[in-house]
Amino acid sequence: MATDVDALRAVTLAQRPGLDDLFYPEKRRIWPEFMFHDVYAGRLWHYLDDHFADHQIYLVDADDRPVAVAQTIPLFWDGIVKNLPIGWQDCFLRGTVDVDAGRSSNTLSALEAAIVPEYRGQGVSYRLLNEVKALAARRGYTNVIV
Repeated sequence: MATDVDALRAVTLAQRPGLDDLFYPEKRRIWPEFMFHDVYAGRLWHYLDDHFADHQIYLVDADDRPVAVAQTIPLFWDGIVKNLPIGWQDCFLRGTVDVDAGRSSNTLSALEAAIVPEYRGQGVSYRLLNEVKALAARRGYTNVIV
């Protein structure tokens, strides 16, 4: 299937509530089973809906079906390399602790990038990451962690 990557539309979960539910069957197809049993994800994933829906980027096709998602979370990072989060779980934890504490964020971290298999190898990941960078720029974040 040849895809016109530029024809895919970027929308956030805040703009289109329910996209996460529409995309969930694709995630089950994309990720191995153990990924659905992570303690951090199980405990913290609701923050993405409750606090950061405007940071969850979906690419939808001409039929309005979600074909890719970038799950992201804002957090504070002091800019010192040795203080970078260690892995996605640390990013997730820092972002949720920051929002609970009312701390301002200066960094956007990707937690997940998932693309429907039929759309892989066609530049969708490049487009998705550009949307993440554009979101960071619009929000005034000075750093992006991928």
